[in-house]
Amino acid sequence: MNKLPSQLSGEILANLFHAYTLFCGEVDPQGKLVHMWGNNEFYGLHDWHIGFDLLEVDFLLGLPIDEEWVMRDVNVSPNNHADIYFTPTSRGKRYILFVSTEGSIERRRENQQRGNELTLMVEQNKQLITELKQAKSTLSSENISKSEFIAGMSHEFRTPLTSIMGYTELISEQRGLTPETQEHLGAIERASQHLLSLVENLLDQSQFESNQFKLQLNNISLEELLNEVSAVMAPLAGAKALSFSASISARCERFAFMDNVRVRQILINLLANAIKFTQEGEVSINLDEEDGHFVFMVCDSGPGIPELEQENIFKPYQRLHDSAKISGAGLGLSITRQLVSRMSGKIELESTLGTGSTFIVKLPIRAAEEDYIYQKTQQMTVTELQMAKEIKTILLAEDNPDISNLLKILLQRSGFEVTIAENGHLALAYSRARVYDLVITDLHMPILDGRALVQFLRNEGYTNPIIALTASHKKNEREELFAAGFSEFLTKPIQMPDLLATLDRLAHESDSNSAVSSQ
Repeated sequence: MNKLPSQLSGEILANLFHAYTLFCGEVDPQGKLVHMWGNNEFYGLHDWHIGFDLLEVDFLLGLPIDEEWVMRDVNVSPNNHADIYFTPTSRGKRYILFVSTEGSIERRRENQQRGNELTLMVEQNKQLITELKQAKSTLSSENISKSEFIAGMSHEFRTPLTSIMGYTELISEQRGLTPETQEHLGAIERASQHLLSLVENLLDQSQFESNQFKLQLNNISLEELLNEVSAVMAPLAGAKALSFSASISARCERFAFMDNVRVRQILINLLANAIKFTQEGEVSINLDEEDGHFVFMVCDSGPGIPELEQENIFKPYQRLHDSAKISGAGLGLSITRQLVSRMSGKIELESTLGTGSTFIVKLPIRAAEEDYIYQKTQQMTVTELQMAKEIKTILLAEDNPDISNLLKILLQRSGFEVTIAENGHLALAYSRARVYDLVITDLHMPILDGRALVQFLRNEGYTNPIIALTASHKKNEREELFAAGFSEFLTKPIQMPDLLATLDRLAHESDSNSAVSSQ
């Protein structure tokens, strides 16, 4: 069929618009008007304009904007009815056309019922949308409540775990223990570590679900990180007579800027799984560098993972079919994948049945700050070490007697003089009577809590380091504590190596600050 001349087509279209009082609009992919032709006022569409959102119009609610459709005799305004035609074109444009049906009384009567039904449907759609929004809001509130509950339970678990793990360590270091006693203590320590990992994984999962998770980036030494991880995991491998090794490639950077706690958690999760499922042979962790990424490889000589199950093991609460006798909540690998993803990295799995598995974690390289690298690479003399250890007297504010006595014993064994205050009020009184080199305080205490204590101390001119002890993992807690005046914080259960390392670092920082002030 031959096309009409463009001039004739224009004349016909103009006559049609005039004779039938048509109104036409061009619609963009978001449902907004971009062009208008004809008389929208005739149809009572007074507020329609360029940029008007058609998806908010009652009689168009829920209709597709990428499909062709027709609605007959629609009540578009109180005294106006029209047939509505919606037409997408092959060129990607969309047009909506209104044709008045005011002259068709009989047709209007015939379609009145359909109009009423459409009105009812629109109202039902509105109600459904409202209910869906309310349901979403309720689910969000319940998720937050669940996260707060889990965070509270985490606090309740961590406090007694500090005592269990700490006193177990004290007893295990005593001389003359029988092999049987040492075995029993080892069982307590492993069970405590397992319980702690479950608590941390549940807390992390709840933070992911409620979108409260946040990374804490800082300068780290990768050698120190692997040494710390090896110190925790090597004894677990040794308890099963497994060989354990850790190595760093000679070409790999030794320092980085990343979340030390989370990277450590990733590696411990992977190594714990490797040791758990490997009955004989070896487990290893190796660090290399490739294409702008740190590459951590955790290898084992375990049974391997069937190909059909390799994707499922990264899902929350999923476990291998043949692992029913092995304890765990099925969260470790799910948490690991989410942590890696939050760090803009990726995790891969290579596994062969009967041979073993290799988990490969690739994290983008972010260089540590130059000052940090310089400090770490300097070899300190014995004299410098002695000068740095200016912290000798410690005020410990802790209302739990089990934890305060444990920390006092451990700190005294390391050469510190420790004074215990059962609450913040006593700690404030002690600090006014004597200037301590360092204050360690629990955040939650009767009479005067840790946050109020640090505020009093700083306002009264106390400039020495103050460490917070906390059992919570609240979002932004690090920033809040530093802003409140704390120098550092430690999360329960307190590990003595972490505490001593923190004291040593704060001592060096104090010594460095003093040197700068004297210049």
